[in-house]
Amino acid sequence: MRKIVFIGSVILFVSLLSSCLKGGGKGVIAVNTDEDSTLVFEMDSSLMYEDVYERDVASSMLYLTPFSECSLAGSAAYGKDFNIDVAVLSSDSAYIIMSELFDKDEKGNPLWRLTDSVKIYFPAGASIGWPGYVVREDVIDYDLMAVMPDDNDWIDTEVYNNLLGVWRLNAEEKTITPISTNNVSCINESYGVY
Repeated sequence: MRKIVFIGSVILFVSLLSSCLKGGGKGVIAVNTDEDSTLVFEMDSSLMYEDVYERDVASSMLYLTPFSECSLAGSAAYGKDFNIDVAVLSSDSAYIIMSELFDKDEKGNPLWRLTDSVKIYFPAGASIGWPGYVVREDVIDYDLMAVMPDDNDWIDTEVYNNLLGVWRLNAEEKTITPISTNNVSCINESYGVY
């Protein structure tokens, strides 16, 4: 069963990545890109939803200037009309990017509008705990995502308890908010694959 879930996750990621890389977009958005090498997470307050206009729409958020130097670590659908990307910078940091389905281009490919982003600590070897795998007080919380530390024994680690950070996604308010890691763990979706 876990193999099927993992293979399904890989197929979903590849199809999302493929659809994001088709087409192109332009846009210039002022983003707070100060270095953040601590576990204190910084909201990009300049990326308010009201300030994002039609010109800031793209087939992938990595086409937008603030994220164009990043590499995509992963992407996932969230809610009905949202997408979450994790874009890694060259240092020990990354962005969690929330975008909303805005429209479709003439070929039917989705166009996304930036709604929020958060710069996070993301050291080499870290992995992403996507919504649906993050557990808070023994209950899966589908609005949380996490960053897990590097783990050489990832195949045999069923649950990660020492998370590097946790964020609450809110589709209604279109926000990403850091929360405490206390009483939060993450299920390893690759546990027991081999």
